[in-house]
Amino acid sequence: MKILLTILLTCFLFSVSKAQPQFGILGGPQASTASYHITGYKQKTTYKYGFQFGALMKVP
Repeated sequence: MKILLTILLTCFLFSVSKAQPQFGILGGPQASTASYHITGYKQKTTYKYGFQFGALMKVP
């Protein structure tokens, strides 16, 4: 029983030590607009341009 428990615990520890988080960054240009549908009224919409930036983290 002790041997089986030792083997299972060892396998668990090795699998946990292999699972390392991954980090990354992202960024890029962005364009967005809105669309309104109201009967009898025309809403002027234009594109808005910008930039987005962020960080990523993947934990297995």
